[in-house]
Formats: sequence, structure tokens, C-alpha cells
Amino acid sequence: MVTRFRELPCPMCGVSGGLLNGAPLNQGSSELIVGCRSCLEQQLKSANKASVLALFLKPATALTAISRNDATLRELERRKADAGTPGIQSGSTAGNGRTCSNR
Repeated sequence: MVTRFRELPCPMCGVSGGLLNGAPLNQGSSELIVGCRSCLEQQLKSANKASVLALFLKPATALTAISRNDATLRELERRKADAGTPGIQSGSTAGNGRTCSNR
């Protein structure tokens, strides 16, 4: 079932042909996002930029989010494009590629 799910088009950009992965996105709270590798990287980098702005309001939360997002980016780079990330086996997808919000 996971293999079939990973072959679906990316819910963020609509591109098919690559395999879907999942990754935790941290922005004060953590949620699982699902998408192609390039969309996941884009979302994680965007979240880090937003967290840098939050450093003035909630420094501890922002630093934790940046650290976790950086670790996830390193994990994506470490794994081969066809290897599933641990996040792909958690949750169910939503229409925008985001899943399982932990607030």
C-alpha cells in the first residue's frame, strides 16, 4: 500500500514520475508533509526562513524548529531519491500534501 501511495503525483506540485516522501515540518508545532523531494526541500527551507523571523518573538521555539528542519533536510540529502523517509509511513494525506498536524 505504501509503495502504491508513493507512486502518486506530488500533492504540492502535481508532478508525477518521482516517488513521494514524508517529512516533519516544524514551525512552532510539528506536522508531517508529503510530497516529492524538491517540494519537501522547498517547504523546509521556507519554514526555516519564517523561523528566523520568529527568533525575536519566540527564540527557543524558533531555534528548535530551525534545528529540526535542518536535520530533516540533511536526512533527505543522505537518502537516495527512491528511498522512503521514515515520515512516509505515518499519517494519511490531505489535498495540500500536509498530514497529521501535532499541535
